[in-house]
Amino acid sequence: MDGDTKVTAAIIAAAVSLIGAVLTTVVAVLVARWQVRSKLDELTQAQFKDVVAKRIEVYPRLWDIVQSFTSDWRRAGTAVDADWAQTFFARLNGWHATYGIFLSESAYQRFVDLRARLFQIVERCKTGQQPTPDDLVALDVIYSGDESLPETDHRHYGLATWLKNDLGSYKIPAIAVPQQ
Repeated sequence: MDGDTKVTAAIIAAAVSLIGAVLTTVVAVLVARWQVRSKLDELTQAQFKDVVAKRIEVYPRLWDIVQSFTSDWRRAGTAVDADWAQTFFARLNGWHATYGIFLSESAYQRFVDLRARLFQIVERCKTGQQPTPDDLVALDVIYSGDESLPETDHRHYGLATWLKNDLGSYKIPAIAVPQQ
């Protein structure tokens, strides 16, 4: 081999080595990214499982409060008064202070709607006015949903629907993207 051939062979060998090193690095980076994503997915699934388990524990308490003070109250035909509004508001806020962190965004939107409407009623009671049957109906609609609205309006589904959805037991997929 003459000198030019040796240099050419060395350059080709170096280029092949460089290409091999670059390919090895690219493959290693892609494998590492895949492993990180897999681990993150695994951790996310574990966290979601823990959140759902906690929701299964605490959502029935919220359900009991809201169901008792809205739908069941209406069915019983019991009149609403300032004591009803204040007790309902206190129990709702007590639950939220301890467990509100576990509400999904969609459930939280409806919870906020319910609490805001109930707060208005409580504030009116402080001025001597009494809650009306229409107030009870309005709260029950927030809880049960308003099917007269399009499904793309978050108010179409009530708090009860979103609570069930969060537990994977209703008509909306367990991991739903809220429509706004």
